[in-house]
Amino acid sequence: MKPNIVFLDEYTLGGADLTRLHELGRYTGYSTTAPDEVADRCRDAEIVITNKVVMRRETLAALPGLRLICIAATGMNNIDLDAAAELGIAVRNAAGYSTHSVAETTLGAAIALRRHIVYYDRYVKSGAYSAAGQQFHFAKPTHQLYGSKWGVVGLGAIGHEVARLAAAFGCEVRYTSTSGAVREEPYPAVSLPELLGWADTVSVDAPLNDHTRGLIGAPELAVMKQSAILVNVARGGIVDEAALAEALDRGSVAGAALDVFSREPLAADNPLLGIREPDRLLLSPHNAWSPREAVDVLVGCIAENIEEFCKATTAPTPDERRQRVFGWLDARGIAYTWYEHPEAPTIEAARRYWRDDGSKHCKNLFFRNHKGNRHYLVAFDCEQNLAIHDLERRLRQGKLSFASEQRMERWLGLRPGSVSPFGLINDPEHHVHLFLDRNLERFPAYSFHPNDNRATVVVSRSEFLRYLTAVGNTYEFIELY
Repeated sequence: MKPNIVFLDEYTLGGADLTRLHELGRYTGYSTTAPDEVADRCRDAEIVITNKVVMRRETLAALPGLRLICIAATGMNNIDLDAAAELGIAVRNAAGYSTHSVAETTLGAAIALRRHIVYYDRYVKSGAYSAAGQQFHFAKPTHQLYGSKWGVVGLGAIGHEVARLAAAFGCEVRYTSTSGAVREEPYPAVSLPELLGWADTVSVDAPLNDHTRGLIGAPELAVMKQSAILVNVARGGIVDEAALAEALDRGSVAGAALDVFSREPLAADNPLLGIREPDRLLLSPHNAWSPREAVDVLVGCIAENIEEFCKATTAPTPDERRQRVFGWLDARGIAYTWYEHPEAPTIEAARRYWRDDGSKHCKNLFFRNHKGNRHYLVAFDCEQNLAIHDLERRLRQGKLSFASEQRMERWLGLRPGSVSPFGLINDPEHHVHLFLDRNLERFPAYSFHPNDNRATVVVSRSEFLRYLTAVGNTYEFIELY
């Protein structure tokens, strides 16, 4: 039976097509939901979708049928995560859907400020240009991005994309870590005071947490160049708005652009609305994330989270996964042998049970690309160890990371510790591409789990190639080391 799904604040997706969500269950949607309406509207819900509606402990405790909360955003601060975990309620967000949108807004705001777009647009539309009698007007000196210095505060996914775009425009880029972790990056890492004093453009791309709340206040703004601009499309509360208004009026910074505020909607008495030179400030109503293309991806993320959750909660048992493999091979006349043994989720554990049958035991790893729209299964000699950076270079698929448990379940129908090429029988869309160690071609037979790590299947090289042809996924042998 399909689950009861309730979306508490549909308006936050700006009229997006929600047909895919409707098809996933018995769906009820509300444009907005007031705090005192949440419990009643979710009373019969098994799955709740919310963007900004707050769900605290007392609300969650009153909903015994609730199994999953899908956040229609990346941030999860509107959910009491500790309470959800205690009550056995899963929480899933939508990560990465707006990376490009927010980064584009950041670059666009910087260009608009440095080129005084608002002022010159008004100059022409007001009729002043027509009355001037001169072809050119230079009241506001403009500056290009090329050759300027760009400082990124917080080098997460969005910060990375902002840095990449800024570098593509010809900026020199540096960053400061807000988490304290400094990794190997293509850009120099510096302290926040050093970054603020160095940069012509400062973009805030960090999450709001205990470390970043009030991160940029009056002392930090005082360090910036008078010619510099500040762009915040991350979270309100990171930048002290009163201090920023004072800095703009004082002329200690040249301009600022904000898409987010400490209180949303923006309070009518917010000091930013009363600065003496409004053209120094660009404001937008928290919509940097909202291009139609990004919202469509967001809806897809929500749907995938629901699908993966429902699939995982009704996942087949290890015995069922094993029997499906055997039935699939038998139906196609693919010869194999197999034997049982205790659970062996790792190569180290499996070594104790392997038989000396002349087959090559294989290690199998499952990866996703940076965008999360491609997945790769890599099978190689279990005696070899491969670093992920080496695989990135060998596979030439860009930046890779290990696929999540949810992605493994969706694309291979498997659980961690039981990954094998036989998982491809659960990929009817032929989404997963298989990379095979070229050295495996030297061996007469291979050993894999039958999607159950309590057994081992032995299959000859020729029969395994028959299997790959039958299953239909793309594959290739490649030199991995």
